[in-house]
Amino acid sequence: EIGVRLVGSEMCIRDSYTTAQLNMVILETTHPPDDNEQHMFCLGYYLRRIFFMPKNKFQDVIFTIIMATIMVYGMVVYNVALNTGTVNGTTFLAATHELPIMVPIAFVLEFFVVGKIAKMLAFTVMRPTDRPQFITYAISICICCIMCPVMSLVATFLFKEPSFGMWVKTWAMNFPMAICYQMFYCGPLVRLIFRAIFVRKNADATEAVTAAEAE
Repeated sequence: EIGVRLVGSEMCIRDSYTTAQLNMVILETTHPPDDNEQHMFCLGYYLRRIFFMPKNKFQDVIFTIIMATIMVYGMVVYNVALNTGTVNGTTFLAATHELPIMVPIAFVLEFFVVGKIAKMLAFTVMRPTDRPQFITYAISICICCIMCPVMSLVATFLFKEPSFGMWVKTWAMNFPMAICYQMFYCGPLVRLIFRAIFVRKNADATEAVTAAEAE
């Protein structure tokens, strides 16, 4: 049984489906497609169902913390390897020394500033009716395009000899790695971890409610 509810003039899916089934869902509208507010509402719901993305502020904070930690650690390992010219156990250990400084900075930037700007930029080229996977990729790319120069600037001032040239060099060296790491490794890993945490939590809550109703 397919359960639907009307939100304004949009038809939004609200019951449980598999990912394959969700990919076949078509969001129908009874008003012109330039009404972005209703499209965005349905799109947000649709994205969360497919990718189990954050549904509230608490989940958003947890998701951003995990993303910032894994992304920053990977990029610090990369920079340490570039500076030392080698990769060994010491490289991964040395990278942890910068985490207490860089992770909070990355979290604050992404959660309060960059995330919102990246979504706005992504929807200058994407439409709410595009495939959710492509929208997710577009937002991730926009985040990298903003975070990479900003974090490179922070790292230049904190750990290198500050200069415009050094900042540009650091930015240029980091950007290809940041894009590839985010798109192919960090992003999928973070979504997997987030889904493992909250899907299990939701499943336990559902079982508890079912057991209580049965009693």
